[in-house]
Amino acid sequence: MSEDQGMHPHTPRTGRHLIVGNGPIGLATAQALRARGQEVTLAVQRQLQGRAAWWLGDPDKRHSFTYVPDAGLALALLALDEGAWRQTWHLPTQAQAPTPRQLLAETARLLGAPAQVRAIPAGLTRAAALFIPPLAQVSEMLYQFREDYVFGSEKFMARYPDFRITPHAEGLARMVDSLRPAGRA
Repeated sequence: MSEDQGMHPHTPRTGRHLIVGNGPIGLATAQALRARGQEVTLAVQRQLQGRAAWWLGDPDKRHSFTYVPDAGLALALLALDEGAWRQTWHLPTQAQAPTPRQLLAETARLLGAPAQVRAIPAGLTRAAALFIPPLAQVSEMLYQFREDYVFGSEKFMARYPDFRITPHAEGLARMVDSLRPAGRA
């Protein structure tokens, strides 16, 4: 099977497939995951403009965040380790789960931007989903941002004890640097 072939009869042949475990995650789900992952980036982009960050859900609920390069490396390790197959894994994350407000305060400090965070009402997200279809999938996942959403990666770390989890401050600094316009520090 090549990258341009659909993996399931109902999956579009776009080459946009993410394999986890034994099956595909469809295009719509991949778009929803991408949208959730971009929430921090979009909030920081508003800070780059000198504006208050927007957050879907409650910015004061604790949340386990995984640095994307750590997730990629962890997925590769799991995929190449036959002993890890057919099991449930949490990707590596810092033991202390911060609130989005805490993370955005750090990015505001790095940027010299306002530390204000505004919660986007869930009703607005549902209404916008009528016109922006990927938001419908995001709405289904909002429970992760309305309540504490904390998980541990002890099992992963026991199997891969040399894996270095990127500290939040380091990951945020790298993300902020990647979002700055060229020539601006």
